[in-house]
Amino acid sequence: MSLLGFAPVLLLGVILWAGVAIRNRGTDGMTMATAAAGYAYVMILVGLVMAMAGAGVTVKSVLGHINSAYSYYQVQPPPAACGYSNTYASLTNQMDRDLVTGITLLIAGLIIFVVHVLVARWVSRLPGGAPSWLSRGALILLTIFTGLVGLIGASVAVYQVLNFALLSESGSFGDAVGVAVGVLPVWGASLFWLLRASKNTVSGD
Repeated sequence: MSLLGFAPVLLLGVILWAGVAIRNRGTDGMTMATAAAGYAYVMILVGLVMAMAGAGVTVKSVLGHINSAYSYYQVQPPPAACGYSNTYASLTNQMDRDLVTGITLLIAGLIIFVVHVLVARWVSRLPGGAPSWLSRGALILLTIFTGLVGLIGASVAVYQVLNFALLSESGSFGDAVGVAVGVLPVWGASLFWLLRASKNTVSGD
């Protein structure tokens, strides 16, 4: 289980979001600042997805270093253990590569996120640079996507951990745990800001 499996859901959300943008273009007006803001919010989402994916892969690798059975398929050694040392070395290399990949994605995603948050804030000072449908649409899209992925990931993780611990069934759970750990905090934060924005909207009305 990985975030890549949910990419079509995110793509569908972006398409719907773009449809809302086209519909509101006539009422709110469209300027270069609006386009720049749209670019910034898309890249904010990209950065967050990269960071979440990196966090998930990192957690999977860390669990694998604790016990390779947690995150990777275990190859049972033959009676003579012929070539088993090479297999174990290959597994160790895979865990190390996953750790490097995860950390790289996490750091790169956070940098992209922070930079484009600053871009969005700067553009918001310009005429047409802070349309409400853009910022709220990005927040709603992020909340739905992370809620879907995070809650499904958490459910799968609980199921796989219980199978591994109680039923002694073969199979790893590192992927699902990584997805849950990487996505649920972002879902919680986005849900908090969505509820806060909804409260402020009601208060303003």
